[in-house]
Amino acid sequence: MSEYTVILQVPGYLQQWMYHDFGTPVELLRDGPESRLLNELLRKNPEEPESLESNLPEDEESGEKLVDVAVKIPWFKSKDARMFNYLSSYGKTAMVDSFKTLFKKDLLNSVGCLRNVNCKQVTLIYNYMEEHGIGEDHWDSVKQIYYRNKKRYLTKNNIKT
Repeated sequence: MSEYTVILQVPGYLQQWMYHDFGTPVELLRDGPESRLLNELLRKNPEEPESLESNLPEDEESGEKLVDVAVKIPWFKSKDARMFNYLSSYGKTAMVDSFKTLFKKDLLNSVGCLRNVNCKQVTLIYNYMEEHGIGEDHWDSVKQIYYRNKKRYLTKNNIKT
């Protein structure tokens, strides 16, 4: 693992989940999808840095304020982290989208698979948040993400409840 990092701006719930599940700073799995995506997106530093105007103060999906997350750049055979340690704004957006998708899948698999249990889904969501280091102040965001994804899944598979 190299000492180089890229900074991503993510909602607070996602930062807490990433730090709990991947470490602080985030260390990607050696050949995981996020690591492969990062390998594709890394570039050499440009001569002129990008303007910071494109950074959003709030997440469009959850409405939460964005916070910084450091992601370590692993050593890739084809790209030396000393030279390839730059992500464009589109590259950062792609990485954040990848982590959001991973979070949603994990949430739906962990909470959704327990729907026949004789307890409230609210309790299962709180349990998920506790297991993955997400503070209760992010309850509304996580709950909405779960219910939206559950609804999308049920609609897509034509399942009536």
